[in-house]
Order: sequence, then C-alpha cells, then structure tokens
Amino acid sequence: MDLKKLQEEMNSRPIAEFLGLSPNQMHLLLHYPFEDLKGIVKFNSSFDKDLLIKVPVVTKASLLIKRVGEAGELKATQRGFLPIKLVHELDDFERRKGFRHKAVSEEHVASVLALRLMIMDLGWLKKRNSKFSLTKKGQKIYEHGLDVSAYFELLEFWMFKCNWSFLDRAFECHFLQQTTVFILYLLKQKAKELISIQDFTELYIKVFPLSLKEIPVGEHFQPPEKELEWVMGRRCIEKFAAYFGLVQYLTDENSAKQTYQVRSKFKTTELFREIFSWFPVEETKIVVPEGEKPH
Repeated sequence: MDLKKLQEEMNSRPIAEFLGLSPNQMHLLLHYPFEDLKGIVKFNSSFDKDLLIKVPVVTKASLLIKRVGEAGELKATQRGFLPIKLVHELDDFERRKGFRHKAVSEEHVASVLALRLMIMDLGWLKKRNSKFSLTKKGQKIYEHGLDVSAYFELLEFWMFKCNWSFLDRAFECHFLQQTTVFILYLLKQKAKELISIQDFTELYIKVFPLSLKEIPVGEHFQPPEKELEWVMGRRCIEKFAAYFGLVQYLTDENSAKQTYQVRSKFKTTELFREIFSWFPVEETKIVVPEGEKPH
C-alpha cells in the first residue's frame, strides 16, 4: 500500500466536520493569503456597482474623501487627528431618543480612526505639514466615485491588515481574524436564510473548539462560549460583514431601538452572493505545497 498516496487521498476528501471542506482546503484557508486561494474562493469584479451604494464602509469612505476633496486641504488638530466636526459626521455611534454621544477627538472613535488610517495606508489620503489632502488615487475616487476595485482594496485590507480588536478595545482573539475566510465560507453555507449569532458561533466552535482557549476567564467574564459569541457578533458580523454589506440584519440597522438582541439574526446579502465565487470551475485543483502538512 502506498501510504503517501493514501494520505493525500484522505487529506483531499471533504469531511462533515469542516462543512464539506477537505483538510487540504482548510489548511489553505488558515495559512495562505487570499490571492493563493483561487481554487476555493475568488473575488468577482463584474457585479453591479449600484450594490455598493448603501454599503456602510463605502458611504463613510466616500464621505471622508469628499470632505477632504472639497476642502483641498484639511487642517489636522494639534495632535494630528481629523477635525472634530468631520469626526462627528463620520461617527457611527447609535442614535438614541434625545441623546447622541459626541466624542471630543478622533482618537476616541475607533471606527473613524481605523477608517482614516486604512484610507491613508491604501494611498488615497496623505498628511503633510499637519494638513490632510488627497493623493492622485484619492482625487480619482473623489472625481469618479468609489468603484468596485476600490471596494475590494478596502475589503482585503480590513480582512488581513486591520486589527479588529482595536475597534472594541477588548481582548485580542487573534484566531478569529485568522479564520476570516472560513467565516465567509460559513456564511455561505449557513446564512442564506436568517441565522442567530448564537447558532452561528456554535457552528464555528464545533469546527474550531480551540478558539475558546483565547478567551479570558475570570469573575468579570461570561463563560468562554458567550464571550466568543459577543466577539463574533461585534467584530465579525457587525464590524466586518455588515460594515462591508455582506450581511443584513433582521431589522433596520438605523432603528432608534436597536439592541444587540434585535441585531442577533442576520443573513447574507445579494452583494455577498455576487462578489464571492466558491470553487470556481476554472480553478479546481487544490494543492498544499510539498513539505507542509494540513491540520
């Protein structure tokens, strides 16, 4: 019996525990950059740009670029942050009856700070001599709008370079972000219809029980499963998937009565179904580089 061949066959077989993925495929999802996953998933760029119109990250990025473009140059604060008036305009804190939290500086609004830093890292915005201005790429977006290609730049940056824990200043939980592509696959498999964050997290834990090891324990924390559910709902669903228009909640996101419990059910959007091509027929061969072993 050829043990090597047998092992290769076993590692190539879809297994139920991985929701139909093989060990080889799971290994690639966890350890390889997005551009190396063409046999499993790739971006489709030929979708209707109108699907981006109401995507939160697109509207906020477009607004930031628009305000800087209109000003030509926008003076930074003494500490180098965006002007507070623009921060308030970009701020996504929940609106409540008779109350609106207003931060005193960009550094106190993680979502705005993360957005601005991402746009600068992508080369759309620059800061020189304590003034913000658009680069050539940013000027093009200002003149023609944020297109499909720019959206994918934002998406890829957020998936692989943004520190998600920065957005809520809670515990790190690196493993959750390391499995971003699998989370997209889990959305594909289980979120075509409404699913609760609790059920979604339970499915995730069944595949990655070791993820609970990253959750802190102590008298001020809930059981690890509940803490992971909170992080999944906050970072992965709200601050990533919904922020990029990949899922929609059961109720209106802008409702004044919006609560975590109300937002707990979601499903994938038309945009999600349009932009990801899973197991494309022209890229079907899955190969783990020689010398590496799938987990």
